[in-house]
Amino acid sequence: MDMLKDALEYIAKEWAVIESAPLIFSTAIILIGGAIWLGTRAFFRGRIDNAHDRERTLETHVGLLREQFENEKTERGRIEASLTEVREAAPNIADPETREIIFSSSAGAARALDGLSATGDLIGDIFRNIENPDNEGN
Repeated sequence: MDMLKDALEYIAKEWAVIESAPLIFSTAIILIGGAIWLGTRAFFRGRIDNAHDRERTLETHVGLLREQFENEKTERGRIEASLTEVREAAPNIADPETREIIFSSSAGAARALDGLSATGDLIGDIFRNIENPDNEGN
């Protein structure tokens, strides 16, 4: 409170000087205000530009991840089709040892696909949350 009281007393003492040169005083106030405005504008413009750059970078990363996700879904479909063909053909193989190798390999491939599916589901959830953040946890 003392600072405000001191400032008002100082202005009261100097009011005669301000009254004798109102144009100069007004110009000085406008120039100081303009300098403050320009400095503030430049500071926040830089922050806004940085935020836009980060947003564009994230959008690029999301696009690349979405493309990778779609490619992996396509690849998974191809692997599943091949796996189905192998499983259908395996019983027709006469050699029991070869048939066992095929069944073992197809079981390992199925486990790998299950892992890929879990990862794909997780990535899908991430994309759904990015596209619609209000449905987090759904």
